Amino acid sequence: MTETFPLPAGFTIDVCPSVHAALTALVGVTDAGGMLTLDAAPVERLTTPGIQLLCALDKSLAAKQAALKIVGAGERFIDTCKILGLKDHLQRWSEPT
Repeated sequence: MTETFPLPAGFTIDVCPSVHAALTALVGVTDAGGMLTLDAAPVERLTTPGIQLLCALDKSLAAKQAALKIVGAGERFIDTCKILGLKDHLQRWSEPT
């Protein structure tokens, strides 16, 4: 899979159900050894439910021996991950492969 899924500008609890449905479908078509790329550039607001969704996505992909990659993370996205103690996750998600 080579497509990049854009995250919403307001990645809050309000959009999590629709984002979850879209990402679940993408996990279903991501092959073992593959990668799912998310574009975080549009994100202007990120709250805990959005982060929880990303962590669950990471776990689902790992179970398939696939990986999560996040590109375009802006300052707010990065700061939120750091505040919530996910600096290592963000680093792993952002590393080029």
